[in-house]
Amino acid sequence: PVKVEQGEVRVAVPDGGERAYFDGGATSSFERNNVFGIEPRMYLEDGTYIDDDGVTQSQLDPGIIVVTTLAVAIVAVAGTAVCLYIESIPALAAFWIVGFAIVGKQVLDYSDLGQDE
Repeated sequence: PVKVEQGEVRVAVPDGGERAYFDGGATSSFERNNVFGIEPRMYLEDGTYIDDDGVTQSQLDPGIIVVTTLAVAIVAVAGTAVCLYIESIPALAAFWIVGFAIVGKQVLDYSDLGQDE
């Protein structure tokens, strides 16, 4: 249904009948309350279809996210408590700087922003 002619992308819209991937809006979900439209297929200028399926990061288990967040929170509270108990503000600052550096490194490694392509 898509042709590239004279530098233009032309889409052949069917005349009536079933419109498989043009429908969207409130009647596109099972509950009939979806207000977001369904995006049409994407094509490059040469007519090549763009497939988005393999581009996202791997799925994370919600249980792992909850346990990891709780572990980081417990370590942060315990480390802060120890630094305040021994009344060492420089140790508290160092603890938080190191903690943020470790978490930042993990986020950067997960998102692959630090890698050159």
